[in-house]
This record gives sequence, structure tokens and C-alpha cells, in this order.
Amino acid sequence: MPRLPRRRENRDTFTRLARHPNEGAREGAQAMDDFQSALNAAIDTMAADIDMACKRRLRDTKWNLALEREPCLKGAVSLRRIVHALALRAAESVQEGRPEFRLHPNERWRWKYHRYLVAVVRLNAALAEAARRGGFRVRDSLTRLPADNIELPNTETILQWERAALPDTRTPESKRRAAELMTTFNGWLLCGEHFSASLVVDLAEFSAWAEAEGIVTRGEIAERLSAIEDEFMAMQAIAQDSRMPSEDQKQSDPQDDADAPTEHAAPEEATPPGPPPLIQKWQESEILRVLRERGYDPQRLPRGPAGTPGPKAEVRASLDMTPAVFKKAWERLRWYGDIADA
Repeated sequence: MPRLPRRRENRDTFTRLARHPNEGAREGAQAMDDFQSALNAAIDTMAADIDMACKRRLRDTKWNLALEREPCLKGAVSLRRIVHALALRAAESVQEGRPEFRLHPNERWRWKYHRYLVAVVRLNAALAEAARRGGFRVRDSLTRLPADNIELPNTETILQWERAALPDTRTPESKRRAAELMTTFNGWLLCGEHFSASLVVDLAEFSAWAEAEGIVTRGEIAERLSAIEDEFMAMQAIAQDSRMPSEDQKQSDPQDDADAPTEHAAPEEATPPGPPPLIQKWQESEILRVLRERGYDPQRLPRGPAGTPGPKAEVRASLDMTPAVFKKAWERLRWYGDIADA
């Protein structure tokens, strides 16, 4: 973050000019111009930093919501993902009275992110009220029970961000005030603007309600969710290709898929960086179902004695999956923390 120039740094120059007003008038005017230019340059640099941070924040929000696991309920989708898709629609539109081409280049992403946050807040309140009135049903994806009390996200962080990152910087007085706010508030570290991930709705039921209310056109929600998913899949494929092991490396891994004693003796490796593996919900559900049917707690899988098959081998023998498919499904469950050793 650049340091703003201070007037007292030029105190000696201004004092000398005050004592000798007839000397160096041109030098004094140049000193004032240099000070104002340095101030404007520092403010523009900070504005550019905040604008890029808003761009990254909006991108990371899209990525994090795309990484959410799909609800186990058939045909369900998280309420926050729907809010995100509809808020993006508002963020991509041109704000009334403030066309994009009139904005300074360092303000475009700030205002786009601001439109996104405003849309999120309004959608949260409207959808929570509609759910209370029975417009559509909201369930808890963990308990599969109706969610009677929908807690609205806290908007205080959004209000603080507005006060810090969206001041008017078109006058000299407001520029200095804006610079002070920008340097004292980390405005892009926002959290909690969305609903809990456990709140889900039936996509068909919610779409029918939203279309009847005129919020969206026919099939728009499904199309927007699909577009976000396609974008995420493309980004994930690029990320996975960059760290995909070769066939020789795969074949050289010893006891890659066996339940040997060495598998239980060594602790699990840390979760690798990067995006998680792709989700195949039905495969994971089948593995968890068989584990529970055989009396195992997925969060506390026992380590069997040497030479005896463990829970992983028992489940694999019970399911009609190829070894490669089962291995990937098992790795996904462990990656997301659905299974763990005791």
C-alpha cells in the first residue's frame, strides 16, 4: 500500500516561501502541484488495489460456491447457490444512472461487486420472507427436515465495506477522506453474506414459484446454474491437467488399491492443494450406505489386524464397481472428510 504524502514534509519549502513571498513564486506553485500530483497518484494506486481485490473476491466467491457438495436430497440445490446465480445477473447488468463507460477504470469492479452484494442482501431478505409465507419449502440437507427458522446473514460487514470502498473520490476533499478509509479498512475480507450451505430447496418447486412471481423467465434458474457449473468444470479440468500424474507414475505406486497392513500403519497424507476431485453423488452414497449397514461409523473406521480385510475391502467386495471407480469414490469421501480412521 503506497504511503500518502504529508504536508509537513514540505514545511521547510512553504516556510521559506512565506518569509520571502517575492522569491520563488513559481517554485511554490510547482511544490503545491507536485504535492497534489503525488497525493492523487497514491490514491489512484490504492483504488486500483481495492478494485482488483474486489475482482478476486467475486471470482473466489464463484469458485467456493461451485466447490460445495451437492445435497443428498434428490433434485435439491442449496439456496445460497441460487442467490449467487441471481445476484450475478444483477452484477452483470449496468447500474441505472451509472453506466459502466462513465466509471473510472479503478472503480468498475468495485461497483460491480457492490451491485452483487446489494442483490445478495435483497434476495436473502425476500427469499426468507417468501419461505416463511409458504412460497416454497426450505429443508436442512443434513437432517432432511424442514428449516423453520431461516437465519439471515449478517450485513454489518457489507455496510462497513460500502463505507470504506465506495466513497466519492471526485473532489479533492473526498479524495483524502477516501484514502484514509481505504488504508484503515481491509474492505475485501468479507464473509457471511450468504445463507448457510445446509439450506436447500427443490429446484423444480423453487423454479415454478420464481417463474410465477416473475422473478425469472422459464427455465432461467436451471440455465444459470448449469452455466456456472460448466464454467467451474472447465476451470477444474485445467487445474487438474496441470497436476495430473503420468501413467508411469500411476503404475509405480506400490499397493495403490490394496488393503495391506501398511495401508493402516501409515497415517493418511495431507489433503493436496488445488480443487477437489469431481463429485459423483450416487457412488459416494452407496459406499456410505454399505459402511453403515455393516455397522461401521464412517468417521471412525477401525484398523483391522494384519492379514484381515478392512472396511474398505469389505465395501468394495459388496459393490458392483470397478476397482478404479471405487478407488476414486473412496478418495473423494476422504477428501471431503466423510470418512476417517478411528
